[in-house]
Amino acid sequence: MKKKLSLYEVIFWDFDGVIKESNGVKSQAYRALFKNFGDEVQDKVEKHHLENGGISRFKKIPYYYSEFAKKTLSVEEIQGELERYRILTLDAVVECSWVPGVLEYLQSHSKNQKFFIVTGTPQEDIEIIVKRLSILDLFIDVYGAPDSKSTIVGRILNSSRYKKENCLFIGDAMTDYEAACNNEIDFLLRDTVENKHLFKDYNGSRFSNFNVIS
Repeated sequence: MKKKLSLYEVIFWDFDGVIKESNGVKSQAYRALFKNFGDEVQDKVEKHHLENGGISRFKKIPYYYSEFAKKTLSVEEIQGELERYRILTLDAVVECSWVPGVLEYLQSHSKNQKFFIVTGTPQEDIEIIVKRLSILDLFIDVYGAPDSKSTIVGRILNSSRYKKENCLFIGDAMTDYEAACNNEIDFLLRDTVENKHLFKDYNGSRFSNFNVIS
C-alpha cells in the first residue's frame, strides 16, 4: 500500500476475515460436514480450508470427499453437501462480529471512494448476506463465485477507466494477494490468526483492524 487507505479511488474488499470475522464460522461448518469421518479427516479438511481461503466451496467440498474422506459422491450428493454447508454458514456469517472499525470506515467513505466486494462466497449467498446486513448500498457491486477473484478484478479494471495505481485490494487470503498481483494493483493484508503462517514472508502493508488505519 503506497498511500493512505482513504486516498485510493477504488477498493476491492474480500469479505470473510476483512468485513466480517467469519473465517471461524466457515471452519466449523467444514468440520461439521465431515463429523462422521473422524478427527483426522476433519483436521485435514480444516487445515486445507485455512490454507486456501478464498477458494470456493464448489471446489473444496468435492476435493475433500475425494482426497480426505476417500468417498466418491454423485452430482446429486455433492449438491446436497453444498446445501448443508450453505445452511450451516448463512445465518452464522450474518450474526458474527464485524472486523473492528470496518463498518464505520465503509459508511464514512462510500461516497468518496468506490467499493467492490470480491469474495469466494457464491454469488447468490453473498448478495443475500450483504442485503441482510444492510450494506449493499455502500458498494458499487458485489461479486462472488464461481469466477475467481483475479478474473473478477481484471474484468472490472478492463471495463472501466480506473487507473491501477489508484486501486487497492484488501484481503486476508493468498487468493486475495494473487488477485492484486495478477492485476498489478496494491494489496493490504489483514492479519489474522489463521493466515499468520501463510504470510510469514510477506513484507508488504498489513494491519490488524480498521481502527488503526485511515
